[in-house]
Amino acid sequence: MRFLVYSISLLFLIRCGSGILPFSPFNKKESNLNELLLLFLIPQNSYVWNLPPGFPTPVVPASNPMTQEKVDLGRFLFYDRKLSGNQTQSCASCHKQSLAFTDGLTKGIGSTGEVHPRNAQGIINVAYNVRQTWVNPTLKDLEDQMLVPMFGEHPVELGLANHENELLDRLRSENRYQSMFQKAFPLGDPFTVSNVIKAIACFERTLISGRSPYDKYLYDGNISALGNSAQRASILRGAQIFFSEKGECLHCHGGFNFTETS
Repeated sequence: MRFLVYSISLLFLIRCGSGILPFSPFNKKESNLNELLLLFLIPQNSYVWNLPPGFPTPVVPASNPMTQEKVDLGRFLFYDRKLSGNQTQSCASCHKQSLAFTDGLTKGIGSTGEVHPRNAQGIINVAYNVRQTWVNPTLKDLEDQMLVPMFGEHPVELGLANHENELLDRLRSENRYQSMFQKAFPLGDPFTVSNVIKAIACFERTLISGRSPYDKYLYDGNISALGNSAQRASILRGAQIFFSEKGECLHCHGGFNFTETS
């Protein structure tokens, strides 16, 4: 009963435009009432993370809470070439799973063949990034960063600028996506660019790796994971330099994920 009263009160505040909500919806141009209501209807701790030892729960934007349905949808979208203007590339074309979700190139190549000034960054443990690019430190959330590869024109990556409706029509035409989008976004029209981005962001946040030989040594105390005696000596000597003021590596590569930059 209390929850019902709270929900009705929340609905009243939203409709009255009180502006007291503690966050900005993903779509900064206009508030989506259905998304706001869904945010309060989904328990914020409902998603079960399968995290390695020593890894904290990732911080997730309030406007895009994790659900298994969004993760499942995002996985399909990530590998689907329909997500490029000419349907020649997917997210996975530049973030290859076999190459630790990088492209393995010196310089990336977009869907139109344009050569990029740099290669695709890896997205393993991207959920823990405090910023998503070196170039623009204001892009802190995956949802904001994803606008660049999808709609950027300098350089062109997926080349979806001015093809938004075509993209949604392609997805809407598939029975599989009809079901998956409805499950992931049960309120309102599920086929929106915002929802495509949210689903992929949820999937990318699950790409967590923390069981390297060093992790096994650090968290499990398994020194044999570092290899034979000669390999262990070399690795531990390298770690000593890495974490020392002599090497100073730790100042830019700190924290449990070695990405804690200032």
